[in-house]
Amino acid sequence: MKSLDYEIVKRSPMLIRFSGETKYTVGEIKIHIYIEGVNSMQCGCVIDTLSAYKIILGRPCMHDMMVVPSKYHQ
Repeated sequence: MKSLDYEIVKRSPMLIRFSGETKYTVGEIKIHIYIEGVNSMQCGCVIDTLSAYKIILGRPCMHDMMVVPSKYHQ
């Protein structure tokens, strides 16, 4: 089993979803991510909502890890 190294800092900035709905975050998180031999410490927002995804990695994270999601994104 993999262990997670994270800490949630209480903050509540407002986010606006693609649908225009506003949502307040539970807090900000710094989490250690390990993907295919690459270690990275990333920051993100924690949101209390139903989602099809566990985490959404943005461009800065993908750039740090030197990954390409798809040739169509280049």
